[in-house]
Amino acid sequence: MNCTNLIELHLGFTYLERDHTTPNFSKLSHLNKLDLIGITSLSLKAIWLGHNPYLEGQIQPKILSLNSLSFLSLVYGLIGQILGWFSNLKNLEMLDLGGNQITGSIPSWLGTPSKTLLCGSGRESDFR
Repeated sequence: MNCTNLIELHLGFTYLERDHTTPNFSKLSHLNKLDLIGITSLSLKAIWLGHNPYLEGQIQPKILSLNSLSFLSLVYGLIGQILGWFSNLKNLEMLDLGGNQITGSIPSWLGTPSKTLLCGSGRESDFR
């Protein structure tokens, strides 16, 4: 099936069985909305949303329902402050914010031994 022109994909509140394949959305260049909210059977551990022109500005705090998330990459696409709701991702070990225009101070919870903030890794970052 050719879905390269797909604009929206709503998988929220569906029952998806976990397998060991990695979904590849790289060919969905027109995709601007992906809904995974309410999928409690899906144990996502890592999300890469970097270099995505559709991420302009804020990320919805609904991502908090992803309880097993340990890695979140939001490189190149965010403008503004690091929002406090990130701290509610209890299993989050690494947050990659490189290449963004972040204002304000880095929250203290990001300095705990169990959490790592990547804001460079060879990429330009603009923390003000």
